[in-house]
Amino acid sequence: MHLERYYKMMEAEFVYAYMAVFIGALVALPTIFRLFISLGQFLVVKFYPYTSVTFVVEEDGREVRKSVKMNNDEELVKVIMKAKRVCSK
Repeated sequence: MHLERYYKMMEAEFVYAYMAVFIGALVALPTIFRLFISLGQFLVVKFYPYTSVTFVVEEDGREVRKSVKMNNDEELVKVIMKAKRVCSK
């Protein structure tokens, strides 16, 4: 008689523990997704680093896109000084 109560109580505790873990996992999913997205962006930048930057420069009254290599310091400084904005592509 006493063992039956003990087993029923253990089943209820197991169900509550299972529900707590399940609800905790559901609540944590958005954070986990953001973590994987950030990790993916970090790995892309780590293994495929930027080699050039594209700027919009005004020349002769019109806007022109100029792509400059990151290792060319002098040209990069000149273009940055004349740049109106940085292009994403």
